[in-house]
Amino acid sequence: MTFEQQLEISYKKLDSPIAEKWYSSALGKVEFGYKIVDMVLKHTEISDKEVLDVGCGDGGISVAFAKKGGNVVGLDLEEDRIELARLRALEHNVKVELIVGNAENTQFKDNSFDIIVCNAVIEHVFNPEKLASEISRVLKPGGILFIDTPSRY
Repeated sequence: MTFEQQLEISYKKLDSPIAEKWYSSALGKVEFGYKIVDMVLKHTEISDKEVLDVGCGDGGISVAFAKKGGNVVGLDLEEDRIELARLRALEHNVKVELIVGNAENTQFKDNSFDIIVCNAVIEHVFNPEKLASEISRVLKPGGILFIDTPSRY
């Protein structure tokens, strides 16, 4: 099964008026990931850097960083999102380590990552302070954090 076929099945299960919007957004997530890549490239190289994509969802941003040469780990709480990310990485012919786990309490060693991406995640966690602390713990000194959250306005 392709990524798009599995994505369609996943979103058809949702009983939500905005499921179609989420589906369309998911299809364009790699392109969106390249926009984040471009912002990060203004501050550091990506090739051969250790990258953590917190709340990676279906892997679009992870794939974009992997295509630019990053050693990417995608972390998400939902196993079905990780399965979609595996399909997406396979179809894009990139290696991304994908882990089901809680970003507020990871098993990563201190100072493990050069770059951490946390896109549209912090507003969904139970304890944002714990997430921030965990990101700080695993980000290398001098590392880059890209964090974004939707505006309520």
